Amino acid sequence: MVFLARRMDALVRAYAQLGRFSGAVLVARGGRRLFAKGYGHADHERTVPNTTRTTFRIGSQTKTFTAIAILVLQEQGRLRITDPIGRHLPGYPHGDAIALHHLLTNTSGIPDYVTTEGFTRIMGTPRTRAALIAGFKDRPLLFEPGSQMSYSNSGWVLLGEVIERSSRPDLRRVHPPAHPRPAGHGAQRPDRRAQRRTRHRLHG
Repeated sequence: MVFLARRMDALVRAYAQLGRFSGAVLVARGGRRLFAKGYGHADHERTVPNTTRTTFRIGSQTKTFTAIAILVLQEQGRLRITDPIGRHLPGYPHGDAIALHHLLTNTSGIPDYVTTEGFTRIMGTPRTRAALIAGFKDRPLLFEPGSQMSYSNSGWVLLGEVIERSSRPDLRRVHPPAHPRPAGHGAQRPDRRAQRRTRHRLHG
């Protein structure tokens, strides 16, 4: 096992030295940990190294849970993915032409708010979902819904709003099947970019 761990370390270290990897690696088989090590820095400014205890932002992996939550709500009869978004977000522009499945498949034509001019200047500023939606909802569609595909974070923000509205008064009813406990992700927490630096947390 020591030989295997050395080979794994040599492989990952080569990528790290080329600047093509920074993070933590864990390899296990049958519940037995074979190799675990951190590479690169969690905080470049303070040269804090990544370790096996570093907490990483999971970023767009949360979209998987968003999609699952939508499907759970469909199973509960609260919505259907063929519903026009206007049914759940009254007054939203083109709400009759854009369906929930368009948001799920990035085919809605709604521009990605991340590409908005000046976004990088405010990306670290806490905003409500309502304020975020107000910032992109009146932008013209890039194409007719369903005719093309273009990755759009905006669509996933709207899905989050639909989930909250459709699961009232008890959002927790959607969570158990959408966030399985056996995954063992005990270190998960909401991402607060403006929060102070914390021990073992990735920054930068």
